[in-house]
Amino acid sequence: MGSITTDIQGFFDSLDAFDGEHFTGEAFTSVADSVGCCRIEHLIYSSGTLERQNNVYVTADEHQSEYFEISKDLSDAKKGFTRFYFKKYFPGLSDDLKPQFKLFSTCVSVTLSYRYLEQAVTKLKYYNQETGLPNLHYYAKIFNGYIADGTAATTSLPWSTSRAAPGSTISSVRTSHPVLSMTSAISSLHLQIKNQASS
Repeated sequence: MGSITTDIQGFFDSLDAFDGEHFTGEAFTSVADSVGCCRIEHLIYSSGTLERQNNVYVTADEHQSEYFEISKDLSDAKKGFTRFYFKKYFPGLSDDLKPQFKLFSTCVSVTLSYRYLEQAVTKLKYYNQETGLPNLHYYAKIFNGYIADGTAATTSLPWSTSRAAPGSTISSVRTSHPVLSMTSAISSLHLQIKNQASS
């Protein structure tokens, strides 16, 4: 197994590139392998109830039943747990590997907590909490970007299911055209909200 210092910059780049779902990249895999880690789970508990559980890193290796766990308070009611599973036949952390695993596990745990909070703040700021649809702050952010770079007069807003927040009960805007103008998209969304409210 290699040393965690073989590509430390690549490892930190992979943490920075984490999309909220899975850790990827050769550098991350190399560091995880160097400390015997083959599986990482991230669990979120809200008031003691499991709210979310993601396998953020998984290899084909069998893992031991025991795991190393780091917990972090995310709010008064929410707590995050990061579980690190070792390969089934991994002999254990030697004295030389313990500092490396501590760095690896701490970096991963902090990254997971940061990304979760970042997504929660984004959802709170840019999406209606009842409908799951983008709110005025979201459109202001998009429009300000178009105005700033001078493309407001020529830009259209792609709209698909990816624009709605997870769990939204309102369908995404779709027509026979792949792209809707921003004005049409907003008008269609407002019409959907109005129709749902009256039904």
